[in-house]
Amino acid sequence: MDGADGLVTISMHKKVEDTTSKNKIYKAVQQTQTFLLVKHSIDTPAQAKAGAGAKTDIVVALPMNEDGSSDGTTRQKVCAYLPLRSYGFRFALHADWIVPSSREEVVKGNAWNEWLRGEVPSAFMEAVRIAKTRDAMRSTFYHFIPREDELSGFFRSTASSILQGLRESKSILTSSGTFARPAQTVQASAEIQSIIPENVLNEILGLKYASLEISGPNGILEELGVRPFSSRDLVEILVAIRREGSTVT
Repeated sequence: MDGADGLVTISMHKKVEDTTSKNKIYKAVQQTQTFLLVKHSIDTPAQAKAGAGAKTDIVVALPMNEDGSSDGTTRQKVCAYLPLRSYGFRFALHADWIVPSSREEVVKGNAWNEWLRGEVPSAFMEAVRIAKTRDAMRSTFYHFIPREDELSGFFRSTASSILQGLRESKSILTSSGTFARPAQTVQASAEIQSIIPENVLNEILGLKYASLEISGPNGILEELGVRPFSSRDLVEILVAIRREGSTVT
């Protein structure tokens, strides 16, 4: 897998159980999957591996459903021009990894591979930046965010770095359609959001509502640092409104 930013559709064969047979047999079914490719180019370090150029690329490939939304249902493979194996990511990941002759995995304890691994969070953040510009992905890219207990082996530590990057960036789609940092947003029901409009919440508490359209794995907003709207928030808003003698509009 390699390529510049854009969409690519890949045909593949998947082994599925033949439910029409009385015996437990499998058949190959051809399927297609569309990916959003995002290339992250980085300068190679001074002491790079032999033969490395001035720059190297990490390509993040986000799988998409037919409607263009994020498809995070399948664990994708890490690639070094050809697929190696899955480490638990829900997006495909390509880079110029050093691999053994068996091509079964990324070589551990290698300085070049460890440097590349350290650049994966930045590559993922670049993919998020592109996903946020696409109507069907801006509320669904959260399905691609890895958890530490999902990743294995060489890439296990990558999850915490990605989460930290998202916590520090404008990664949360708000009810007004903009993006804000997790610490600047709260989760609230549709009823609360209809009673206390976002402009009032923002004016008094400096916060915005996380959009109800966000789709992702259970608990992902909490992990990113989006807290629930609380009774204390409500009291502060009501006190401020009473003090100013205004109404909620």
